[in-house]
Amino acid sequence: MQWNTRFFAVLSVSAIMAGSLLATTPAMAKDKKEDKANAPFKLYIRDVQTIAGGSAEIFGRITAGSVSVGDTVCVPLDTDQTVAREVTAITEFSAKLDTATTGKSVHVVVGDVEPEEVLTNDYLTTGCDSES
Repeated sequence: MQWNTRFFAVLSVSAIMAGSLLATTPAMAKDKKEDKANAPFKLYIRDVQTIAGGSAEIFGRITAGSVSVGDTVCVPLDTDQTVAREVTAITEFSAKLDTATTGKSVHVVVGDVEPEEVLTNDYLTTGCDSES
């Protein structure tokens, strides 16, 4: 009988702990998502393409914050520099957007950047102080 008592005691404690964890998980996930949505803009750069007029179309997923047409973003270059450039267009599945938010995979168009100079596997961000 002693084994059964221990087994049920462990089972009860495990059930209580699991229940409390499950009860807080959705709230914690919501808070984490809201934190990312309110964080400064970050887009993980997957690919860069050339478009007409000397602009670069940067494709990636927004991991935090949001970006709007007219915002200034920091573009990482292969020369270990970043340059500040204005967002001239945002598209998602060929649909033009004014603003894109956390979790979306989008194309962000910036002017006056050579696409082959833009680093992939890096981040497009905000917060540049000066234009190089």
